[in-house]
Amino acid sequence: MTIGKIIRNVREARGETRKQFAASLTAEVGEIITHYQVTNWEFDRTVPSIWMLRHMADNPTGWVRDFAMDALAAIDEDVERRR
Repeated sequence: MTIGKIIRNVREARGETRKQFAASLTAEVGEIITHYQVTNWEFDRTVPSIWMLRHMADNPTGWVRDFAMDALAAIDEDVERRR
């Protein structure tokens, strides 16, 4: 599964629009995330920064941590597939 699909699945499971999801991530992470970024992530045009995902993976809030761990796993799978 691509990182974009993971992001979309998490957002839809939370019942949020891209704008709402960006606001939720901003509130949890403390870094400004826009709905434009979320859109680009979902369509696999760009990916979240590894630093941000690592920071989110250390977050004590369950959904943010789970989201980040899934996204990092997708990136690892993509790297392995390209080798």
